[in-house]
Amino acid sequence: MKRFLIILFLFISLIASATDYYVKTAGSDANTGLSDGQAWQTITKVNSMWLGFIGGDKVFFNRGDTFYGTLTAGSSGSIGNPIMIGAYGTGLAPVISAFTTLSSWTNEGGGIYSKVVSTSNPNVLIIDGINTSLGRYPDSGWLTVDSHSGTSSITDAALPSAPDWDGAEVVIRKRAWIIDRNYITSHAGTTISYTTASGYEPVNGTGYFVQNDLSACTALGEWLYTGGKVYMYFGAVNPATKTVKVSTLAQNISIQGRNNITITGLSLEGANESAVYISSSDNITIQECRIQFCGDAAIDGGHNGGNSSLGLRVINDTIKDVQNHGILLQTEFDGALIQGCVFNNIGMLPGMSFSGDGQNMGMRLEGSNHVIEYNRLTNLGYNGIEFEGNNIKCRNNYINNFALIKDDVGGIYTASFGTMWTGREIYGNIVLNGIGATIGSLYGETQGIYCDQRNTNIMIGENTVFNCTNGIFMHNSHECNIYGNTVYSNQNSALNLVHSSYDWPNDPTRNLEIVNNLFVVKHSPAYAYYFESHDGVADNYLFGNADNNLIGWLYDEIVPPTNRPIRLTGNYVGSNYALSQWKYNSGQDVASTGYLGVAITDTADIKFRYNDTRINKTFTMSTDMIDVSNNAYSAGILTLIPFTSIILIGPGTVIDNNDPGGLPSVLPTVQDFITNITNTTTTIGGSVTDDGGAAITDRGICWAFTINPTTAGSHTHNGSGLGTFYQEITGLSEGTSYYVRAFATNTAGTAYSANLSFTTMGVSSARFVKHLEELIGNNYRFIRQ
Repeated sequence: MKRFLIILFLFISLIASATDYYVKTAGSDANTGLSDGQAWQTITKVNSMWLGFIGGDKVFFNRGDTFYGTLTAGSSGSIGNPIMIGAYGTGLAPVISAFTTLSSWTNEGGGIYSKVVSTSNPNVLIIDGINTSLGRYPDSGWLTVDSHSGTSSITDAALPSAPDWDGAEVVIRKRAWIIDRNYITSHAGTTISYTTASGYEPVNGTGYFVQNDLSACTALGEWLYTGGKVYMYFGAVNPATKTVKVSTLAQNISIQGRNNITITGLSLEGANESAVYISSSDNITIQECRIQFCGDAAIDGGHNGGNSSLGLRVINDTIKDVQNHGILLQTEFDGALIQGCVFNNIGMLPGMSFSGDGQNMGMRLEGSNHVIEYNRLTNLGYNGIEFEGNNIKCRNNYINNFALIKDDVGGIYTASFGTMWTGREIYGNIVLNGIGATIGSLYGETQGIYCDQRNTNIMIGENTVFNCTNGIFMHNSHECNIYGNTVYSNQNSALNLVHSSYDWPNDPTRNLEIVNNLFVVKHSPAYAYYFESHDGVADNYLFGNADNNLIGWLYDEIVPPTNRPIRLTGNYVGSNYALSQWKYNSGQDVASTGYLGVAITDTADIKFRYNDTRINKTFTMSTDMIDVSNNAYSAGILTLIPFTSIILIGPGTVIDNNDPGGLPSVLPTVQDFITNITNTTTTIGGSVTDDGGAAITDRGICWAFTINPTTAGSHTHNGSGLGTFYQEITGLSEGTSYYVRAFATNTAGTAYSANLSFTTMGVSSARFVKHLEELIGNNYRFIRQ
């Protein structure tokens, strides 16, 4: 009994001792940190105290302040009771910065200025808030590789012998999907010799440029780091008129071997490697943070620590201007949730990303049991979302403008080069505009959904793919289900099946179920089906089963059987087929259709509309129209449910009622703060600082016992429009912890502030006893020891 009482007392002590701490730049590290008036001042102080933090402790950084340093997790929270790092006060989110601002430059002559910087090989430098590349030659575009010698040298007959590029980097596009940064060992005449950054040889006729040399700094903002100094070309511009920041710390937050930690409502910037580094750590949550200007990955779980990292949550974060990856997770991660995040400008500076395979991605996830949903990814250098592992759910994501730097790319990409993964789902995604970046002799392709090499057991359903080289691309894939997709106006094909037996002879294209899809291209020479087998044309017929699909061209359509939207090839030699011929030869697509019953002579009569939001979207049709399946729609209101699309045919207009003036579909920006806490009441303030381009129709406060309260639970309504509002919340329980968020709604949906939490004064005995009983139950096995 005595031992039981001692353990019980320790639990009571832990429950009672959870503490809130405050940090602001106007504080002092000599303070207690227990209130705004006694706030600490620095990240160094927080790190020194973190060894003593326990579950339930919270560290709040003051909004509007900037803190230089790396937060290093020194202890773990507990399951259901994490250590929380968040924000308090009013104004913009507090900034955790790894940037050093450069001033008092030294004039080196010729428009070049220098500044001594204590750092090592910075990979991020911004000027007036703009992410900036190293100085390069030429300032834009690519030179051409005329010839090469293995992986050691390239020759370009047009390359001047001066300046001498010894010690610089040569950036070579060695493959459609490979851009390497190689150290130049010598430059003699028209030949550059280098130390290769990967095992790939260049290809004659492809592109290259030179960077990281003072002679390449010839345009405003081009820069170089060498000999402990940053050199920058300002020309005739006064450096004092520009704000220049350079990365001088590897991370903003480092979490290694620590569990149950929540990061919320912070702005993280300037990390030379990763904003948040996670290794061997369970139940880490990163939510409603703004992460930008990272030299490698915004969130980096790319260095396997030898132990698992379970239950990562990345929710409602904004990730932008990152040199390499938005999110990178390796195989130690299991059960991650990536939800509601916005990615923009990822891997967009080719001389600043990394060499070899697997670079420049919005997300690259290994491990299993992940859910990737409701994310928005735009302006991407390479793949949008890449995943490998079992039981991955990739659903309801919006991907637009990818493959801007590389080719052979997927908006959504997965492969099984080693393990044959199972239980994967690609559902309800909208993938648009795989641009492609063909340079010199290298030509690649962009695939909306790219199932590369030995994929099996994938459900590909209800997706929309538009304006890529190929809509859905299946390479040596089998036992997959492709259903209900809208694949429209892709440049080569809607569906491309490839069996390259020389790669994987034991993985032919077999047992595919292809039903209820819209495979529509605007005009020839694109195809609805494009099948290629290196085992001959006849092998294409063995792919599986296809039926109830729409297969055809739209614009310039000619009455069948002249219309031939299907191509079968063997070793790149083959023929085109009308749908009727395909049915006869293959026995497939018996109930599929191809001809719409209307001739389209004007592309303006084709209206492609989609809903990339989480709420229903309405459109106003000026006239009666049909869709490509010949369903009739009367003039008036058309409603699309979330993450669906439609192809309409007819004259007139289809106006987006949610966005009639071409406004961006952007959620508003909203913040909150807490004042005047009593036993059963508190006053909550909210501030809507940006309407996202559309009027705020509702705003208020929501609260709950658990994190991430929404308007589905307890909430108020506090008017509309921009500005600050207050609300007294009454009827709360004594001695009880709550989470609270402000919200604001516009036509794009509802946005929430970061979570704040508070505990009412007094002690609620019933709730205390219940919590204590839960703790005793959870720790019963320890009590008995």
